[in-house]
Amino acid sequence: MKKKLILNEKYIKNTITTLFVLLIVSCGGGGGSSGGVSRANNNSSNPPSQPDTSPPPTGTFDEIKSQYEGNYEYSSQWGLAAINASSAYARGATGKGIVIGITDSGLDTTHDEIASSRVSLESNLSYSNYTPNTRQKRHGTMVASVAAGTLAEDDDSPMHGVAFDSTVLFTAIQLAEPDEDYDPVDLGDSDGNNAPDFTGIDNFFSQLFRIYNVEDVDIVNNSYGYSGNINDYSELQIRNAFPKTIEEMAQASTPDSEKTIYVWAAGNAGSYADQGVDYSSPELLPGMSLYISEIQTHSIAVVAIDEDGEISDFSNRCGIAADFCIAAPGGDITVAYPVTNADQGIYADDDYDCEDINNCFAVANGTSFASPFVAGGLAVIAEYFSGQLGSTEIVQRMFSTANKTGIYADTSIYGQGLLDLDAATSPVGELSAVVANSLNSVRIPLLENNLNITNIAVGDALASSASNISFILFDELDAPFRIPLSTFISNEIININRSFSIGLNLDTVRHTSKNSGGKISIEFKKNKFDNLGVYNYAYEQSVIDQSYGFSFMSDDHSLNISSGLEFDSNFGLNSYAQLNSIEKSLLQNPWASFTQKGMSFGKTFQLDNGRLGVLTSMGKNKSQDPFDNESSNNHAFLVEYLNQSKNLSFQFGKVNERGSFSGLSSSGMFNTNKISTTNFVGMKFVNETPFGRVLGSLYNGVSPGKKMSGMVEEFSRRKLKSFSLGFQPSINLKNSSLLISISQPLVMNYGEMKLSLPAFRTPNKEILMNSHTLDISPRYKEMHSKITFEHFSKLGNLSVALGYRENPFHSNRYRDYWYTKISLYRSY
Repeated sequence: MKKKLILNEKYIKNTITTLFVLLIVSCGGGGGSSGGVSRANNNSSNPPSQPDTSPPPTGTFDEIKSQYEGNYEYSSQWGLAAINASSAYARGATGKGIVIGITDSGLDTTHDEIASSRVSLESNLSYSNYTPNTRQKRHGTMVASVAAGTLAEDDDSPMHGVAFDSTVLFTAIQLAEPDEDYDPVDLGDSDGNNAPDFTGIDNFFSQLFRIYNVEDVDIVNNSYGYSGNINDYSELQIRNAFPKTIEEMAQASTPDSEKTIYVWAAGNAGSYADQGVDYSSPELLPGMSLYISEIQTHSIAVVAIDEDGEISDFSNRCGIAADFCIAAPGGDITVAYPVTNADQGIYADDDYDCEDINNCFAVANGTSFASPFVAGGLAVIAEYFSGQLGSTEIVQRMFSTANKTGIYADTSIYGQGLLDLDAATSPVGELSAVVANSLNSVRIPLLENNLNITNIAVGDALASSASNISFILFDELDAPFRIPLSTFISNEIININRSFSIGLNLDTVRHTSKNSGGKISIEFKKNKFDNLGVYNYAYEQSVIDQSYGFSFMSDDHSLNISSGLEFDSNFGLNSYAQLNSIEKSLLQNPWASFTQKGMSFGKTFQLDNGRLGVLTSMGKNKSQDPFDNESSNNHAFLVEYLNQSKNLSFQFGKVNERGSFSGLSSSGMFNTNKISTTNFVGMKFVNETPFGRVLGSLYNGVSPGKKMSGMVEEFSRRKLKSFSLGFQPSINLKNSSLLISISQPLVMNYGEMKLSLPAFRTPNKEILMNSHTLDISPRYKEMHSKITFEHFSKLGNLSVALGYRENPFHSNRYRDYWYTKISLYRSY
């Protein structure tokens, strides 16, 4: 339970009297012509308009950003656009859950812009010896409205606050009005001697700041200060005058990650330029970070800019305190302006409807209003990172991401630059993953982390299971950014969601040479993808694959060597049954492509009732993406028993995959570099009947579970299967054949993948992990029906296929579709 701190009212009264004497003044304008307020464009002076009934912002980032920017309140407060607040809002950051402390003259919680529900019950709005009147409440209400004014989403209000969902803890203190003559506060000589007694003031400030520290306030706005440029004071003078204040602000016993951040208006000494006043650096309190190292990480001075983007004439500059200073809008800022019947202020001249409902607004100048832009901005940044960044990190991030281009590169004026909430809520540099639960561990750049689906067996199961899972990566400032897991899933099956497509296998050239020892075949294949979209009428054409294949088969079929081909394309039944390429593809072992980019060696032995074949193959996964060259070397071993008289074969074997699991490969933080094994059994047959040739295959595979260390914790036991069935009718087609087929590509019937992903970063930079179990077995199974016509001529073999795919790629995300494919095979 938090300890409640109550200010001693008698003590406050005595301190406030001293404050008046020493001229603690508000920074909402200064002397001369620059200060003051003017009436804002209050639509409430006209008949009330209809509220904005548009729905809450939804859609893409750009759509939501535009919706905020189109809001009347946003567009009427020019400073919100200047700091790119809409970008942070579109990312969901509005200051919700963040407490902004505000020390000022008073707060009118009856003004429409100040939602009393967002004013903390711990606020100190009045005391027995100080009950602010309407006039005294104005400055504090103006400041609070800029930092946290309500977003009403109607055009009765010409502004809203930067952090419009934050909570305000307000502490009222009595402030003096700026004097016509600039009078720097006296801190004695350079050693602090002969100075007025600041004990009361120092005690007051230390007790005031203790309120915020004890109540765990995140950010405190201070739009007041003493006259006097920090250039004119020394560290010793400041330490002698404010020892307890410095101690309380330093928060020595509080970790840096939890320190309260103090934001100060830099001062309006530019309003006294005609008196020869030095305004090249902030005034005393906002500038003291220059000398007091204990507060440098969390005490900020804020200078003001006008709507033209340049420094306001009235504003102090950052000067020698540039490292701890930032710029924000402060000229012609629309603010809430409290009125009562007894005190109508600037509205006393005329009759305005806003007076009756306390919904008046004004346009004001001063670093008083630049400071709450930064306080509100810090609240937005803090909320965006949901408690994962420490206080000093938030300050450093705001400084690092501030706009430093153009005129804002001048540090003597703008210090760290202009506040930019878009940049502050965007990654700085490249995002990367950490491979352990510490930010000091090895980092892997974003683009090097992938889960690659290189086989249709997984379908869209992984993407579906990952659809609601996200985790954090880190930018160059160690800030966490939540990324959907689906971002890293690459489904390498080339597909466009269309109901009609044309695929043209332009050229497959085979050169075959025979001699007494056997037959050598060399194959060159070029695939060209042509697609005519029915809905968008777009014609797409590109070469998607160029590959080379080589095979040697001895004259007695006992020895087979191949490279760049499926390992059983010229082995066993596929070799003996005199099958053409279309039929061979129907009978292909579903794991045959796992080593296609490599070499295969097969040897068969004659038995009394058949042949026994042994094959080994090593290579890379062909995958569905012909440009993929990243898969690791795999190894397959196959034993096939062939009954030649019945054209029936049985296959037993296994496939070892390195860094891949049943066609699911990984890289970067997901990389396991482990070997997974799939044991399979299959049957192939070719049967001649009076009606034609019937052929088909059936395969089942099982992969044992495997535990791992790292982000991929475990793969469960996996079960896979595939089948095919074809019929070639006995009809007289001169130099031609017809094949009708139905098949189910390899599909995973059961399988799970367990991941441990970074979910949260604590303010002290510890990374917390969450475990997720993903189902990698698709619910929907593809059925592929096809009619293939092949014509043989001297020019080559022309193949035309008409096919229909139901639940293509083992998914219901893509509509079922018809397609045609034309292929030309030329042999020499």
